[in-house]
Amino acid sequence: MKNKVAIHSFKGGTGKSNLVVNLAVTAAFKGLRVGVADLDFKGPGLDSIFGITEGDGVFWLNDFLSSRCSAMACVIDLTERLGIRNGNLFFTPASLRTEDIISMYKLGYEVDDLTEGLDQVMEELELDLMLMDTHPGLDNDTLYAMIICDSILVLSRLDRQDYVGTAVTLEVLNRLQFRKLKKRVSLIINQVPEAYSLKEVREEFEKTYNHPVVAVIPFYPEVLSNRSQSVFCLERPSHPFSIMMAEIVDRLFGS
Repeated sequence: MKNKVAIHSFKGGTGKSNLVVNLAVTAAFKGLRVGVADLDFKGPGLDSIFGITEGDGVFWLNDFLSSRCSAMACVIDLTERLGIRNGNLFFTPASLRTEDIISMYKLGYEVDDLTEGLDQVMEELELDLMLMDTHPGLDNDTLYAMIICDSILVLSRLDRQDYVGTAVTLEVLNRLQFRKLKKRVSLIINQVPEAYSLKEVREEFEKTYNHPVVAVIPFYPEVLSNRSQSVFCLERPSHPFSIMMAEIVDRLFGS
């Protein structure tokens, strides 16, 4: 897959943000220079998982889009904080400030500014990969993220609303001719109950949606009970979920 990857779900509650964080950390531990951008401006949350607060004195991506700082000023180097030795992890957070969220609803932002800012970050930090967490559903913010990315991972569950939402998402991407733009679209199925065959779930989704399924992830109560309070694969590196994160990274981005 190419460098900028948008990770999206039609509905909230699919475990998308948790997946973004754990994939990013796993990739960094494998030696890649990884960037993470929180593009969910109307419901940011990656900062909570990474343990970032306003007390860290950071600029937010919103500040850059409002011309209050440079793109590089928004970047937080988490490499040492997370104990990463082989690679690097850089995080560009979105603001949780009420006024910034309201501003995004009212005014939005220039997609060209976002593109230039993220490209600058990738170039100056010599990133191998940037994962972008999108806003659930289909709105301008989500479509902007998908337009500026190279590849898209659509996250779904075995939920009727997710089934329909995934179909709608893929149809929108099809009508916008994303395949002609050579943007690869793949699926990840998350939180699959124990009673289901992972192989059959994969086959069903690939047949239904005509897109490759990168991974089918079982439901793990331990991941849910973590409540996004920390990076799960750091807390429990030998857990099957953490092992699956490593397999997904190898499959998508190379070992």
